[in-house]
Amino acid sequence: LAMFLAKKTGEATRVTRNQLVTRHTLAETVQPELRILLAEDNLANQKFAQAFLGKMGCQVDVAVNGLEAVRALELIDYDLVLMDCQMPEMDGFTATAMIRDARSKVLNHAVPIFAMTANAMAGDREKCLAAGMNDYLPKPVDSRVLRSKIAQIHARPRVKGVAAAVPVQDSEAAPAQADEAPVLDTALALEWMDGDIDTLLMMLPIVRDQMQVDRREIASSISDSDPGRLKKGSHRLKGSVGQIGALRAQKICARLEAVAASGDSAAFAELQSRLEIELDALLQAIADYLADHQPADRV
Repeated sequence: LAMFLAKKTGEATRVTRNQLVTRHTLAETVQPELRILLAEDNLANQKFAQAFLGKMGCQVDVAVNGLEAVRALELIDYDLVLMDCQMPEMDGFTATAMIRDARSKVLNHAVPIFAMTANAMAGDREKCLAAGMNDYLPKPVDSRVLRSKIAQIHARPRVKGVAAAVPVQDSEAAPAQADEAPVLDTALALEWMDGDIDTLLMMLPIVRDQMQVDRREIASSISDSDPGRLKKGSHRLKGSVGQIGALRAQKICARLEAVAASGDSAAFAELQSRLEIELDALLQAIADYLADHQPADRV
């Protein structure tokens, strides 16, 4: 297995898909840094987590599916795993079961695992904890909650062995209200990003570009009567737009994901029309915000 790890603080090494893990080394702090494995296939969510965790002095590796996460844990003894629940090839639940299995080759079967999911549906938290995860962080991820949980990991003695040795935390949050939200609630997004406007300005173009890809995939899946693709595309878009405070678009995506899962094809066209209108408005809101926050305007 080939892995290329950055050797100096601030280096970011790009690896191929077959190399399993992308090492993203970040700024040093006066405290000893944590090594964190981020299992996440959504680019926008990757960038948010890397930016925030980097400012905390953490070293972050990225795995884009559960299989890569398990293989990375066979090589490196991480302090924490942030595990997306829905990923291609192997989801977070299956990966967690393999990590907790004493017969697997991972170095620490008791590594703390925090679930990250954009579902926020009844029973999701219980499902995550029952799968062997130690905590549940609903998406959009609030950096203040994540910082608090990481601080607990930092302060706690490291444990190796079985998962039962790692205590379960409770961090379930109340669902955000989208009905009265603006198209792009940057104030809310900045709260989640710890007030870091640079992170928001980095993420907006990433979400904008990925949004265009996902909306085409959603339209194509509806045209092809493919609810499986529709469910995946809606879920991916839901996670991206939610993190930048586009709660209205996030809500429509969640509804599309739900009807795709249930096979209620009669609702596809109406929801797609609503989503197209909302995404057009969101594109304009992103363009306006970026135009209003050019570097010269922030001096």
